[in-house]
Amino acid sequence: MGNAFLANIREADAICQVTRVFEDVDVTHVDGKVDPAGDIDTITTELILADLQSLEKALPRVEKEARIKKESRPKLEGMQAAVEVLESGKRIHGSGLDLELLRDLFLLTAKPFLYVFNCDQDELADEDLKDRMRQVVAPAEAIFLDAKFEAELVEMDEEEGRAFLEEMGITEPGLDVLARVGYDTLGLQSYLTAGPKEARAWTIPQGATAPEAAGVIHTDFQKGFIKAQVVSFDDLVAAGSEAAAKAAGKMRLEGKDYAHAGRRCSWNSGRGLRLGGRSDLPRMRKICGVAAEVLRGLWSLFEWRRGECREYWRRGPPREHLELGVTRSSIPPADIVPTATYEAVPKWQSHH
Repeated sequence: MGNAFLANIREADAICQVTRVFEDVDVTHVDGKVDPAGDIDTITTELILADLQSLEKALPRVEKEARIKKESRPKLEGMQAAVEVLESGKRIHGSGLDLELLRDLFLLTAKPFLYVFNCDQDELADEDLKDRMRQVVAPAEAIFLDAKFEAELVEMDEEEGRAFLEEMGITEPGLDVLARVGYDTLGLQSYLTAGPKEARAWTIPQGATAPEAAGVIHTDFQKGFIKAQVVSFDDLVAAGSEAAAKAAGKMRLEGKDYAHAGRRCSWNSGRGLRLGGRSDLPRMRKICGVAAEVLRGLWSLFEWRRGECREYWRRGPPREHLELGVTRSSIPPADIVPTATYEAVPKWQSHH
């Protein structure tokens, strides 16, 4: 792998490795044969060697710091333990090491891994093959899909795609599985907001509290969060509407410590954004009104100064300016005189 490629994936939060499983004489493999386990082992070895190189460069500096600062010793011990793990041929992620001590090194094998096996339809039906591939990458997640099939499915409309999946005996598209497992691997989840015009998904960390989830939409929502009305998605569907779910006693109030969980629907307590128990609309109107007054004042000041400059040029420079060598040719026209060079005098004050 090139250094540029490795530098790019160092910034990633997780690594997804797509591995070929299908056999096709028209698609040549770089090694001349299809060997998924061998391909994975080759990539893993290259990543381990890259991490060992990073640790070898950083260790002398950290060792020097640890002799002077006691707080650097845990990091040094973590790095030394990481070297031992890598030299044994294992990845750092899942080894039990404290990854926080190694975070600033951006080690490649410290990231969570996700493996996608590109199979044909016959191989997708081979459970023994899939079990062997799962054992190769365990404890990482393994996803099996047919990339050619998925490409065709994407080009179809929703109804045609659903019928195609039913005909093939597939319950969920492979790309949907990849997105779901990818979210789990990254420790993320999504929740929906819906209104008359649109529904939108928001990405939040797993275990995020209700205020933190609201803060993804707008920071004011997080600061002014009071409580949320929560109902199970299944209960909402069974009831048929928010009002029916509330009448059936399926809706409850949750406070700031409520952690957002899957298949839940939430409403903020009251209409619109609530800050300090009040609607935020009056406060926003007041802020906009003040801003408008400030803009009007600045425009009045600009017009007043512009008139003063024109009057200056109409009368000509005063005697004291002429004594200092200031002439019409040495002063820029009034229209391009920077207004910042003048003191701010409101229009309503008299000028003498």
